Amino acid sequence: MIDVLLRNEIRRKYGRNYNLSTLRDDFNSVVGTQQDQVSKETMRKWITGISMPRTQRINDIERWLDVEIKITAATKNSVNKQLNHATLEMELNQLKNKLESLVAKVNEIKNLIT
Repeated sequence: MIDVLLRNEIRRKYGRNYNLSTLRDDFNSVVGTQQDQVSKETMRKWITGISMPRTQRINDIERWLDVEIKITAATKNSVNKQLNHATLEMELNQLKNKLESLVAKVNEIKNLIT
């Protein structure tokens, strides 16, 4: 769902050093008008997947995180598959990098032994 994508994009932009107040304040600075601003509770619900942002909010999130979120009028199942695919691809890349690092270390050890 969008919560996985949202968490990944927040980590990309903020690293691991963020809290709900920071996210809310930064998001609200993008939307501008006070009537369009969100609370920490709304931000928490989006990130945890309890609720999904409305279409206008998704446009605001795209501007805030400088990312394109593709959500179509497709079924919830196909949206989940798209997001799961993106998450799996990210995890596979991380595993590939770890594996390459391990192979390099094994080769270093081989060189030391021979």
